[in-house]
Amino acid sequence: MDETGLREVLARVAEDQLPPSRVDIGLASRRGRRRAHWRRIYLPYGAPVAAAAATALIAGLPQAVTSNNQQPPTVPSVQNGNPPKVAPPAFDALEPFAVWGWLPRAIDPDAMSYQDAEFSDGETLSAYVPRANGESLQFQIWPAHGCKVVNARRARLLECGTNGSIGSFELTTKAPPVDGGKAYWVGNNLAWQYGKSGWAQIIAANLSRAEVLKVAATLRYQSARFRYGFAIDRVPAGWRQLGQPDGTFFTFTDGKPTPDSWYFGQRSNGEPTLQIWAMPPADRTYNTECAVLTHVHKQSIKLDGTRATLLSSATAAPSQAFEALCDRDLRGLDFGIILITRDAGATTPAPGVSHLGGVLGVFHHLRLLGPDAQNWTTNPLR
Repeated sequence: MDETGLREVLARVAEDQLPPSRVDIGLASRRGRRRAHWRRIYLPYGAPVAAAAATALIAGLPQAVTSNNQQPPTVPSVQNGNPPKVAPPAFDALEPFAVWGWLPRAIDPDAMSYQDAEFSDGETLSAYVPRANGESLQFQIWPAHGCKVVNARRARLLECGTNGSIGSFELTTKAPPVDGGKAYWVGNNLAWQYGKSGWAQIIAANLSRAEVLKVAATLRYQSARFRYGFAIDRVPAGWRQLGQPDGTFFTFTDGKPTPDSWYFGQRSNGEPTLQIWAMPPADRTYNTECAVLTHVHKQSIKLDGTRATLLSSATAAPSQAFEALCDRDLRGLDFGIILITRDAGATTPAPGVSHLGGVLGVFHHLRLLGPDAQNWTTNPLR
């Protein structure tokens, strides 16, 4: 079926009458991401980490177990990390603040089955070996003044969040400095000051303290950008890339940080109008966007020789209206587009949408870059 045929299909299904949609596409997607993220906060085969919903950051105090049959590596006296001298007041939710440097041989960041997250008030990275009693790591970092050291009764605590709302960790003993910053053991986990007024923590299981120190000292700060498996050559004037209230969820593809989606639009409430994703199916850790939609027109179509799903809400105002196109294996990519065509409560199309020609018009202006992340771009706008 060519593009003209697809447009005819969309027009036909839009004429059918359906009950009013009760789905808010943005809310459904956010809930799906949040559920997926919290399900994965508990490290597989490792100690659990407590979730702090107020800030969507992780705060836990598990006890790591050091392997008895593994020789710890030698920790060099001078590490090659590049931490900032002063912690930033906030993180850019559209780019990763820190990424892995050295990892133990058994741990592959590409093999994660759950996502990392970048927020304006923190970042979380996770990596593990998918086997029983396998090695695991979870890295958490906060901007300036996100945590503070408090001398409590009989204990020295690191409190993160307002009055410890994110978590409170007992700094049991001093650890060797990490890139010059003071560090403490939290059980067998590690907390350290990566820059003035900024703290970070590594929660580990089945790794030696020497390995944990080396992971901490070789983290790379502000040295990587998100990469995308597509480029687009047409967007409405005045639209811009937008973050999500829940932060940017991402994984690693061929060692490159890859967001779950690219969000774009011109929305006063910060909600995106256009969402696009394209990454190898094995790297996309969940597929909620099309699956969560109900009370929609759904049509199975052929797209470049593969089976795709075309959806349309096609409901009357004031319900939110949207179109979606999803394909789990298009040119080696799990690919999808969601376009909000009318905001909830509105009677006219969302600003700029009429110039796109619908979700199929967006697809016409896309260029997929294939499954090899080395060929991807840090700027999808072409």
